[in-house]
Parts: sequence; structure tokens; C-alpha cells
Amino acid sequence: MTYSEDDGKTWSDAEVWIDELNVDSRNCGGAVLPNGKTHFVYDMHGGNGAWRRTFVRFTEDGINWSDPIRLNADIPGQGDEQITSVGNHGIEWEEGKIYFPHFAGKSVIFDPEKGSQEQTWTVPRTEPQVEKNKRGELVSFGKGGPVDISKDGGKTWIALGQLHTISQPDLIKLNDGRLLFCYSGKIREDEWLLLSEDGYDINESKPVKMFQGTSDGRVDSRGKAMAIEKDEEILTVLYETASNNRGLSKIYLVRTPINSL
Repeated sequence: MTYSEDDGKTWSDAEVWIDELNVDSRNCGGAVLPNGKTHFVYDMHGGNGAWRRTFVRFTEDGINWSDPIRLNADIPGQGDEQITSVGNHGIEWEEGKIYFPHFAGKSVIFDPEKGSQEQTWTVPRTEPQVEKNKRGELVSFGKGGPVDISKDGGKTWIALGQLHTISQPDLIKLNDGRLLFCYSGKIREDEWLLLSEDGYDINESKPVKMFQGTSDGRVDSRGKAMAIEKDEEILTVLYETASNNRGLSKIYLVRTPINSL
């Protein structure tokens, strides 16, 4: 993990934050909630390909981290060796609780103050990001681009449309209540942002390309993007990997003015 104290111009030396052989670096993600709490989530591999998602909360300084807490997303009765990966960050629920969407196990509502967890409905899409729109409805953005909406807290879902992506997407709610969809295009080199009022207008909204990745044949994978709102900009973290030459792998911080979307 690295830190920047000058708005992303320079970064500290990398610090080892998770010293575990079974950690999966591809699906990590974090979020700053409206109540000021910040959390970071990541996957841990278990036996037989099982996944484990861990919730971590840190203080306002971003330095002193809490101990990791495993989310109880397992499907009851199916044992300890099962795939229970969730989306890449949670969202504020109610009374300070956090909602983590799951697509294989049960979604989890976590109370960071009490340390208690409650299982709720499974999201019927692979690796979904979920946010609340202005109406309080849940909007899901799944891997491969399906967008769905739930009007009953995640019990049932209705398809809204399809965005053209092959990546693990990101979905965040801006301070004004609008939804921002972030995703890779079909060639997995181009990155797009799409701004929506409430999720219902995704088929009419126009996406904006905010990044064009390397296309020299040496980079073989684009990782999922993570977007946040800061002042009048969208900051997006992207990475490119070259499995046969780690020296070619890169991490990018992309800045996009909100008024350009």
C-alpha cells in the first residue's frame, strides 16, 4: 500500500499490508462512506478454489488498521469449502451498517460498531457492484456489463440493460446522488465512465472514454478499475499486468473532470 500527501503527484514507498500467500490481489477494493468510516476488502483463497472475503476498517489517518474480520457469506449447510466472493466494496446501509453484495453466498449486512453480521439476499450476477440510487433502490452492475435494479432491498431484481464490457466493473454514487459506472471496453484496453441519474437511463446515457491502455502485445491483462469522487474530479486507479514480464506491469491514476461526463 502506498500513500500520497500531495493530491497524487508523488507517492510513498510501498508497504506490505497483507502478508499472506493466499491473498488474491485482483479483487481488492475500498470505500469511504458518508459517515466518514473507511474500509478495505480483499479475497483470500481457501481449499479447493474457495474464496474468502475479509472486511477491514481503518481510522481517519489511514494508518492504524483494525484486525481483519471474515464476512459470514457462506451458504448455510454447504460446509466451509465453497466459493463466497463478493463485490469489491460495500455501501452504507442504515444506522451505520454496511451492505456487502454476494453473488455465490449470501449478501451480508455488517455492523462495524457491534461486530455483528446478518445474512440477506444473494445478488444474481457475477462479481457485482451495488449502489443505492436517489430513490433508495439498489442498482447492481455485474461482470460482463448487466445492470439490474431491486426495489425490495435485494430480494428480487429486474434487468435494466447491458453495458459493453468484459471487465469487473465499479459503480459508485456521487455526492449529488447520481450513479457513475466505470468499466473496461471489449478490447480490455479502453476504460469508460458513464454517468446516470438513477440507473434507468443507462441505454440513453453516453459513455466517455477516459483512458486508452497499452496495445503493444506485451501487456496481457487489464485489471478492474476503482473510482472515487474527489472535489470536482473522478479519480480512477487502473493497472496493467504482463505475466511474462512483471517489469512491464503498471498502475495508473486517471483524473476526469465531472463536468466532462
